[in-house]
Amino acid sequence: MAWSGNYEALRQYLRDFTNIGGDPAYDTHGILMLLLALADNLRASPAAVADLPELAETITPEHAAFLEKLSRWAAEARHTEPGDAAV
Repeated sequence: MAWSGNYEALRQYLRDFTNIGGDPAYDTHGILMLLLALADNLRASPAAVADLPELAETITPEHAAFLEKLSRWAAEARHTEPGDAAV
């Protein structure tokens, strides 16, 4: 499915996203599912995976710290070490 909208508008929408239904509650689960869908998208594309080392500079230290924390939480939930799963 192709998307023909504005990339910056999509990025801003996702940054401001709280939930799909307009409910005032923050949908943490929904946002995590969006993040995981994007991770699945990247992992499924050998070309994208090959590009990641080159694009890593776009990941801020704050992003990296958050992703590392998320990885630790996931590993703790599974009682494994971060990075043990196949990429």
